[in-house]
Amino acid sequence: MSIRQGNTVIANKTVPSVYTAGDGIIVNNNVITAKAKYIHDQGVAAATWEIQHDLNDFPSVTVVDTAGTIFDCKITYIDSNNCRLEMNVPIKGKAYLN
Repeated sequence: MSIRQGNTVIANKTVPSVYTAGDGIIVNNNVITAKAKYIHDQGVAAATWEIQHDLNDFPSVTVVDTAGTIFDCKITYIDSNNCRLEMNVPIKGKAYLN
């Protein structure tokens, strides 16, 4: 995959089908899909994640486990600054909120 800035290639990288760069850019099948406004790091495996993001919005959410697999989850917005994510199994990983 080539990452470009204008017409200039600034990086070439072979990435797995799902890859998350250090700054929150999510690459899925070699297409940049999102840049997170808030990243929640869930260090302990849990089926329910409570997230206080303070974005004053109802962001989209992408959940990725520690192996880089994207997980489907039920998202409940508590209010414009908090949400709850529910997965079928306990996992640890990151949630990227846009």
